Amino acid sequence: MEIFKLNDCAIELVDYFSKREIFTTRESRFYMDLLTPMVDNKNISYKEYIGNVSQVRRNGYINQAHRVKLFLYKLLSHRFFQNLFFFLEKIGIKHSY
Repeated sequence: MEIFKLNDCAIELVDYFSKREIFTTRESRFYMDLLTPMVDNKNISYKEYIGNVSQVRRNGYINQAHRVKLFLYKLLSHRFFQNLFFFLEKIGIKHSY
């Protein structure tokens, strides 16, 4: 059970034991996969997870859908709506919050 949400520390311990041949390669993969968080409610391997993290670091987003979501989030921020409502008031259109 992960009390302090320190999965990465546990994975480092698995890696440490693997390098010292306390765990076999198969055992190491098994434990690392077991400690890997779910992505989109799916279990993925540690290798896939690291690949996803690398892609996000490189691109700034997971995939095109994520890229669009980030763009829309920025576009439709609170500030955007404040400006929109201000503009609508200026041209005489009433709105309700």
